[in-house]
Amino acid sequence: MGARPAMSLLSGFTIGRNASKLYYPMVESVRSALPIVDEFVVALDKGDPDDDTEARLRALAEPKLRIIDRTWDPRRFESGSIFADETTFALEQCRSTWCLYLQADEVLHEDDLPTILEWCERYRDRPDVDGMLFEYLHLWGDYRHRLDTHGVCRREIRIVRSGIGAYSYRDALSFRKGANQKLQVVRIPAHVYHYGYVRPPELQAVKKRVQEGIHEGHAVSIAQASEGPAPSYDYGPLGDLPEFTGTHPRVMHDFIARFSWGDRLNYGKRRRGDPVLHKHQRLKYRLLTAFERTFTGNHEVIGWKNYELARPSPAPRLQAVRAKTRAAPGYEIPVLMYHQVLQSKDQAGRFDTWVLQAALRRQLEKLARDGYETVTFRDLDRPGGARPRIILTFDDGYEDNYTTLFPLLKEFGFTATIFMVTQLRSNAWDAVQGEPAMPLMTPEQAREMSAYGVEFGGHTRTHADVAHAPIEVARAEIAGCKADLEAWLGAPVVSFAYPYGATSNAAKQLVQEAGFRYGIATKSGPRVLLEDPFQIRRIGVSYRTGMLKFRMKTSGRYHDRLNGFPSALIRRVA
Repeated sequence: MGARPAMSLLSGFTIGRNASKLYYPMVESVRSALPIVDEFVVALDKGDPDDDTEARLRALAEPKLRIIDRTWDPRRFESGSIFADETTFALEQCRSTWCLYLQADEVLHEDDLPTILEWCERYRDRPDVDGMLFEYLHLWGDYRHRLDTHGVCRREIRIVRSGIGAYSYRDALSFRKGANQKLQVVRIPAHVYHYGYVRPPELQAVKKRVQEGIHEGHAVSIAQASEGPAPSYDYGPLGDLPEFTGTHPRVMHDFIARFSWGDRLNYGKRRRGDPVLHKHQRLKYRLLTAFERTFTGNHEVIGWKNYELARPSPAPRLQAVRAKTRAAPGYEIPVLMYHQVLQSKDQAGRFDTWVLQAALRRQLEKLARDGYETVTFRDLDRPGGARPRIILTFDDGYEDNYTTLFPLLKEFGFTATIFMVTQLRSNAWDAVQGEPAMPLMTPEQAREMSAYGVEFGGHTRTHADVAHAPIEVARAEIAGCKADLEAWLGAPVVSFAYPYGATSNAAKQLVQEAGFRYGIATKSGPRVLLEDPFQIRRIGVSYRTGMLKFRMKTSGRYHDRLNGFPSALIRRVA
């Protein structure tokens, strides 16, 4: 009798009904996952005769696609139970170790696909891990604004292990197993792009009525939802929302090109008339959002989560290095991000990427009192001692890093890492936006600081956005910067910081090809140091950072959660 064949790695699954008529990017959602799945199961209710979702899916002529005809049971409509029923049915049809769930308005970015596969392989033989948690990016109103407020789903389970008795929970937002048990999951550095609130206002209103009818226990057809006065949905003032400056998944480009309702949106900051107040506009949520952004690193203070975090597994090639980076169990080396160090507020521009020399002195005094050892990225391959370690980074290579920062480093016996733009003599990239022109360091100044022990890393030749530049331009900026610095310093350069914090898989690959050992981002990347050595997350410090907040940011557990607060901080402040 032959050996049983190994299960395939990853299946995809989703459900739908009248997706095309309700402006769901369902076909784009399925297409976004096809490159990495072995099969994709679509449990599709027939819906209205003139809905062409099934025809559009079949037109893909994709052998991985398995479309299963379904008829939704009206008796299961109340409270949205039908959504959970159909999602569980689709999950049960999957035949791989892992099952990837995408709702019809959720899309993966092509840059995240290699990461998803890598993590599925890494945890394939970890039966204690039930699933994987994705970060969410919510678009709102159009394709240029996003929701990132308290109460918005910031992360959710989107990969589930098969064969553990998992089922869709409540109205299909998440999953549980067994007797209402939460899943043990790991957080994966990948995103779900959620387009559920980006459609023409009249269709958003119709979709809302259809969904409300199902939750109330009765079917409301699209025709019925469209009856009466012309329906329209008020997205509210978009001027209060942060702009989305990243790139959309490629599969969405044609869908996005259909955007045609901009003249019906409010791009100001004030409400028009007396519209319904959306959740993110209510005072309670605005206050909580402001508090979280100021004091908790945007971690939810009060929140409910439908999962338990399992112990993560480092990438195999990094296990030895990771063992050397922790001074104590659970401690992660904080990587702080600074830019300019000014002597007076009068020197400051409109951006908040500066600190005063007096404030930085107080911060360094605190680090010295608490016994911190400052290290650089060059030091990460050597064992640490009993002292907590911290990395101080400064972007761009401003001359004030030499005239103002350098004396402080020598005074306290500290070191730092400076990411240097090599072929500009001032901050031309900011000056075009109205910032005061500020000089950058000279090669001679960099050599003097390097001789003292300051590490210099690459930051491109001209502060180029390498995540979005043409590939050859990005390659020349990255490799050329490394060559410039090594010529200046006569020593290898091992670290690179992405200008603007903009990363992509292509940019990370170029950084690795150029010979750098570390790629440093800003607010993206895993919250565990060296989980991804080419997308290392940092903790920003600016003139707004008071000493209480600085204490939080240097705790070594800033990214841990205890109802949104760093657990170590709560213990130490209490």
